[in-house]
Order: sequence, then structure tokens, then C-alpha cells
Amino acid sequence: WGLGAGINISQEGASGASYVPAHIAFSTCTASAYGERMRITNKGDVGIGTTAPYYGTNVTALTVNATSYPTLSLSIGGTNSYVFMGYTTYLNIDAIGTRGIKLRTNDTDRLTITGAGAATFSGSVTVEGDNTDIENLYVNQEAIFDGHAYPYADSSYTLGTSALRWSTIYGDAGNFNGPLTGTTATFSGNVSGKRF
Repeated sequence: WGLGAGINISQEGASGASYVPAHIAFSTCTASAYGERMRITNKGDVGIGTTAPYYGTNVTALTVNATSYPTLSLSIGGTNSYVFMGYTTYLNIDAIGTRGIKLRTNDTDRLTITGAGAATFSGSVTVEGDNTDIENLYVNQEAIFDGHAYPYADSSYTLGTSALRWSTIYGDAGNFNGPLTGTTATFSGNVSGKRF
């Protein structure tokens, strides 16, 4: 016979008047080695793949540690459905098959991503930066607005640049209030403005 698995309870810290702080360690064997796989500390923090799970004040934590890709998998009815996988530089959240992902606050959907990749925001989207670290929001297909699009501050930003220009701008009524700059201008419809 050989060792297969074990549960170890060990003191963890100085004893109190009535209680002894302790952790519970769960161990299993591979074909060649015996090792601890999961630990519950005396404060209730759980570590899988580590003997030192994350802890903090007013925090109860679950820590999953792996050599390369720590992973948390969620199954529905025995089917692998959602996977959270940590990489060196980013977190991968995978909805398997046609499933989507929703981010919610205050019992309300804020970001919905369908299985086909369509994303819907409910609320404000802010991309922040400063003078030394400019942040950009890139849209690689179409941006459709069900409301207004306007700059954060008046007379502070441009729409396009001299090197990155819009080929065509459509409008129901071409009302421009301010200067228009360009090498060629063709207008179809009503156009009003200060100067051209």
C-alpha cells in the first residue's frame, strides 16, 4: 500500500485562553510525489496551490496559484461554461460557446458582451489620460450613438487631425457653428456657420 491523500491540522500562531489558532491542509499524491494542494488558514482564507493565501484586514480571500496559468472554471450542469485565467500581463475571462458576459452594478446591467462579440454600455464611458500619458479609445468597426456625442470641454478638442481626416461627414441638416478648414469642401443641403 502507499500514501494517497491526507488532511493535516496544525497550530498557526500563539494559543489564546480558550482556543488554539490552526489551519487545515489538504494533500494528495501524484504517481511520484505527495504534496499539499489546498489550505484553509485560521482566519478563513483559502489557498489552492499555495500555503500562503492572500489575506488582509476585513478580507476573506480565495487564492489560486499556478506555475503559469492560475484558472477558475465555472460549470453549469456539468458543462464547462466560464473560465477565469490569469496570464503574466492580463486576465482572460472566457465565456465558452455562445455565452455572453455581463458586468452589473446596483442590480443593473452596465456592460453586456454577447457571444458574437457585440458590446453594449449602459451609462458613461470615460477614457482618461494626462498631458504625458494620453489614453485612446479605438473602435475597429462602427460606433452607434443613441444620444449625443460632445467634447468634455468647450473649444478644446478637434475632430480628426490634419493627417487623420474624415472622408465624408453626413448630417440631416448641416449646421456648423465655427470655422471649417480644408482643401476642398462640398456641401449638399443647408449649411450655416460663422465663416468658411
